[in-house]
Order: sequence, then structure tokens, then C-alpha cells
Amino acid sequence: MGAQPELEYLGQDAQATPPTASALLFTRFEPFPNPVCSADPLQWPGYPGELEATRDRTGSPQAVTAGTAFVNGQPCVAIAFRFDFLGGSMGQVEGTLIVQAIEEATRNRWPLVSVARSGGARMQEGTVALFQMAYIARALVRLAAAGAPHIAVVDDPTTGGIWAALTAAADVIIARAGSQVAFAGNRVRPGLVHKQSPSSGEGKHAAGFIDVVAEDAALADTVANYLHLLSPLTRGETAPPDIPTLTREPTAPPPSGWGSVQAARSPQRTSSERYLSDYFDLTAPLSGDRAGGLDPQLRCGLGRRDGRTIAFICQLGGTAHASGFRTASRVLALADRLCLPVVTFIDTSGADNSPEAELSGVGTAIAELLQRLAACTVPVLSVVVGQGVSGAAIALINPDNLWMAPDSYLAVIAPESAAAILKQEPAAIPQIAGQLTLSPQQLTTLGLAHGTLALAHRDTDPR
Repeated sequence: MGAQPELEYLGQDAQATPPTASALLFTRFEPFPNPVCSADPLQWPGYPGELEATRDRTGSPQAVTAGTAFVNGQPCVAIAFRFDFLGGSMGQVEGTLIVQAIEEATRNRWPLVSVARSGGARMQEGTVALFQMAYIARALVRLAAAGAPHIAVVDDPTTGGIWAALTAAADVIIARAGSQVAFAGNRVRPGLVHKQSPSSGEGKHAAGFIDVVAEDAALADTVANYLHLLSPLTRGETAPPDIPTLTREPTAPPPSGWGSVQAARSPQRTSSERYLSDYFDLTAPLSGDRAGGLDPQLRCGLGRRDGRTIAFICQLGGTAHASGFRTASRVLALADRLCLPVVTFIDTSGADNSPEAELSGVGTAIAELLQRLAACTVPVLSVVVGQGVSGAAIALINPDNLWMAPDSYLAVIAPESAAAILKQEPAAIPQIAGQLTLSPQQLTTLGLAHGTLALAHRDTDPR
């Protein structure tokens, strides 16, 4: 996008190449009135003169600007940092502006978009600057209670108190490709930052702390998609999700429990990702558990269907990990707070039972997810589309609204594991599968499942 007069307000550092993320994102920016300029609470030698020289050099009164803005036509309250103002550091006036912006978003129930480019709390203002982290946290709690989302964008660099107080707790975190993001910056933690580094946006994404990494060309579209999906102005009503329909003729219903197991394991079966793509017109990821874990066998996010936003949790068929259960809990908590309906697609061979899984707290993660789902106040639809084995499956099932694909099964344990526990020969596995009562038809008869998915072209309603 071309240069605009208001970019001076948007954290566009003098002669910055490439442009800052704020300059790439925001249009029609209307800044809030500036508070009183920073004082010198610690009587730091030379600090007043440094502030005055920085204001003269940058043309900005402080390191943070806040106001109302648009991202690709989507309205928001915006917070922007400029790194050429004392490293984008946060003093009292910057903290005041951030809190003011959060409170404005809370009052109007507008989404908040923060674009961080900061070295953290300002040393020259000492504990006064440090206290701003607590004030920001209080304001963000009120924003969350109002049901307004916070979308954070990580520009290069984002470190220290701004990462910890403002950015890392956001509902959605988007890192600009190649950005440095860490609690400890290079001057207090020497070391090279590269794309695989734990202190890079890419490294943080791989560790489950960031939802998506965006190149500059896609940054505005990425943020605008999340705004469209999450803003109270556009996310739509909180109604129960539609029951999915089949997009192709399934195989004939298996004649036995073992037949159901074989059908669910067949490579010709419709995958959970295919169900997901058929169900939504648009999706955006919610990735990672924010605790250092990313489960490759789970895909979560936000989807658009018939003009409203639905959160989704989709297992991909393999072994489920503790990080996946924690990610699912995170998604449910966000959906509950923002009044988004939820659909879960169950397809798992069971939970990881390795010694490493025990150390990662897999049992605790399942327990927390079961309770999180039980506490949900929004509609939750659960669909078993493949294998549904043990606690890894039930942790994502709403027992009041469970549906099953014709070529799926749901069991307390995989038949092979049951045979091993019972000390039976492999030849007994088909018989044990039948005794487990795991087919869609059997579970519907028991009243545990509400029914089986139907073809899209049929006139019958699967509900």
C-alpha cells in the first residue's frame, strides 16, 4: 500500500526498511489524545534531555500511539509501537496509552489489535515502568470479560515486558516472518537469532506459542481474516452448528464390530481434514498450547459457515498428545468467552502412552479438557469421523450431541489392546471387537450417539 500521512502516528520508524507491521496494516487511523509527556520519576541522569532529543528526532511524543483504525476495512482499536523511540520501550505514558486503548475497546466491544515492536519496560523509569505490566493485565481481563478479542501482531523485535504483559496473552498471536520474539532480548541474553531459534517468530510458532507466521504480503489479509471471524460486529449468532453431511457415498454399513474398525482404518475413508474443508468456507488456525507444545495430530481454529463463526477442533487420525489436549482446552475457553459455537471432529488411535507422555502430563491434560468441555455454555457438536479410541476420543465428545460417520467407531480401547490385556491370541481380535459394541449402529441403539451422518443430496435431515 502507498505511503499515507498518518503513518507517522503508526510506529513507522524514520527511514524504516522494510516498513513496520503497523504501517502495513492500519488505514484511516485516528489517534487518541496524547496524555502528559513522561516525567522523570527516578531523577535518572540525563533522561529528560534524552526524551526531548528523541521527540525532536522522531517527531513523536512517545513510543506508543493508540487510536481507532481499520485493517482491510475491518474496524478495530489499534496500539502501535515505534522502535526508534528509545527502543519502543514502555514508560508510564506508554502504559497509560495502552490501558486507554484497551478500555476503549472494552467500552465499545471492538476488537483490539496490538502491534508490538519493543525492547520491554523502560529502565530509566524503573519500577514505575514495571508496574505498567500489572495495569495492562487488569485492563486485558476486563476486555476479555466484555467478549471482545485481542489480536496481537509481533513485529521485530518484541521482547521483555511487552511480550509478557501485552502480546503473549492475546487470543490470537501473529508473528511477522523473521521477527525476534522473546522475554529476554539479545542484550541480556546474547546469541544469534535465526528462523529456527526459540527466540524467533518461527521458533515460537513451532513450540506452540504463536498461532501463525505471516509474510509481509499476507499480513494485512491474515489480520483482517481474524478480525472478521472474531469481532462482535461480524462473528454472527451463537446457534448450534449444522450436522455435517457426507459428500460421497460411504461403503455399506459393516456387518460386524470388526468391520467397523476396518472401515474406520481404511485409506479410502473420508479424512477428517476433508470433513473440515467441506464444512467451512474459510478457516484460520489457532495453533499450539501456549505452554511449549504443538501436536501434529490436531488442527484447531476458527471457521466461517453460513455467515457465522464456529470454532473447530479436528483430530487427524494419529496418536493424541498432551499438547493437543491443552490446545483444545484453549480453543474451548476462547469459544466460550466469545460466544462461538464449537464443532469437534474425532479421529484418533488413542492417547500417547509413552514415558515422555506421562512426564508431559497427558492424564492431567485430558482431565482438564473433559472439565473444560463439560463447563462450556456454548453449543458443542461432536462428530466421530474415523477411529475414536479411549480417553483421547471422549475428551472431545459432547455426550448430548454426538454423531457418527458410517465408517467410524468409538471404543473404550482398541481391539488389539483389549486382546493383549485379556491375554488372547490375535485370532480373537475380531470377536473382541464385536463384544466392545463400538459400531455407529450399536452406539445409536444404546442411546450414546444421536445418529449416523447422511449424504448431502438426500432429502432426509440427519437430525
